[in-house]
Amino acid sequence: ADLTGPAKEIIRSVGHILAATPNAVRVEGHTDNVPIHTARFFSNWELSTARATNVLQYFITKGDIAPDRLSAAGYGEYKPSVPNTSERNRALNRRVDIVLLSSDYSKFEPEGGGAAASGTELLESGSADSVPEFDTDSDAPGEGDDDEEF
Repeated sequence: ADLTGPAKEIIRSVGHILAATPNAVRVEGHTDNVPIHTARFFSNWELSTARATNVLQYFITKGDIAPDRLSAAGYGEYKPSVPNTSERNRALNRRVDIVLLSSDYSKFEPEGGGAAASGTELLESGSADSVPEFDTDSDAPGEGDDDEEF
């Protein structure tokens, strides 16, 4: 997940090119299919996500890309570019993909303040009355007053 010197140079160069475009950018991390379980990474999901977010952070700090144009995704071993049948192929699957999104993509993204703003708008609109309250004082289901089942 840590960026090497040559990787940093490539990411910086790509970042400067991407900074000149208006498109959103998704950074996708991938791994091979060899399971990992270390103190740092519990699974390939965490490793792939760390790869993506490390590149994303480098884009922000050295590539001059506005953070609101960036997103990160970790796919673990589940989207290999080649079959994991040899060490060479596994090495090819340990990668980060940089995806330039079309301008139409923005209509699928939350606007402005994200989920917090959406929740605030929901409460202010008065339509949050239909959201059930949960009894946080009870230790187990059925122990609180008026518990609702879902």
